[in-house]
Amino acid sequence: MRAGGTMPGNGARPSRRAVLAAAGATAAMLLSPSGTSAAAPKLPSTIRIYVPFGRGSVVAVACDVLRVALSAELSRRVEIEFPPLPDRMATSLKSLAASNPGELRLLATDTLVHALYDSTEAARSPKAPPSLDALVPVATLTIGYSTALFVAADSPAHDFEAFSQMARGRELTIASSNPGSVHKRFLERALDQGLRDVLAPTRERVFQVVIEGGAAGGLINTPSLVAFIRANPGKLRPILTFGGERNADLAVPTLRELTGNRSIATTNSVGLFAPAGTSPEVVELLHAALSAAAAHKEVVTVVSAMGLPLQISNAADLTATVERDRGVVQESGL
Repeated sequence: MRAGGTMPGNGARPSRRAVLAAAGATAAMLLSPSGTSAAAPKLPSTIRIYVPFGRGSVVAVACDVLRVALSAELSRRVEIEFPPLPDRMATSLKSLAASNPGELRLLATDTLVHALYDSTEAARSPKAPPSLDALVPVATLTIGYSTALFVAADSPAHDFEAFSQMARGRELTIASSNPGSVHKRFLERALDQGLRDVLAPTRERVFQVVIEGGAAGGLINTPSLVAFIRANPGKLRPILTFGGERNADLAVPTLRELTGNRSIATTNSVGLFAPAGTSPEVVELLHAALSAAAAHKEVVTVVSAMGLPLQISNAADLTATVERDRGVVQESGL
């Protein structure tokens, strides 16, 4: 990945006042015509964030939660773009590569899923460099989260053993907003058989499809499942999670525990990337604005209610996260 500007990090989380002060100072220097920086960048009127995932994904939710506050911090219009299936990742990358003087285009992506995408593309075209290496890292938007497999409360599958028995000799359907995901591949490996995707474009639809019997189970990020179960007790039952450790709220085993395979474990993070050639000053401005946006009262309230693992980290942390996820893909053999 290409280097961009970063803000120094440390172990302690800054106060809201410190975050807002830093963002204000950065914005004043970089955006004001009378600023002291001779190379002050001028942002276009629109910031367009491409999200190559379903509207129910953590990627989409994190961007949606931050959008209004980020717009206020930058004094720019911020829009979210959802490219259509089946080639939404490729469409997003092409859009970032295409220049448009009227807008700054950014990519919000699940770093683990994107690492798998690059690995798959490398198998098709060995000479093609990983797509993330052509982009400039800006910031992480969330800390690590995991995904859960769940069923309807009245399903005969009370645990993973019962789910496995139910799957034998038949092709089960799995609802999700991200068909062909890493988690579906891990689950197929554990079951030693294929599963059929049922596309549900929003998280609400993922839950609804499973409750109505349109799919045997569903895959969704753990924060969304926890929030739904709390608000709708007796509707859904978690079966397992895909993280390295158990989720305290769901209290079900991990697939790693159930299979004994240590390479079957995923922790997902959301990263924000800018097009090649984006200056360090713009990266620093975006990072400061994101940090300030995350401290807005409205954002904090929504994040707390949803259990969303929103946490803004710098470009260096995002680069390290990408390298970690590339190692996970390589070790797992996906």
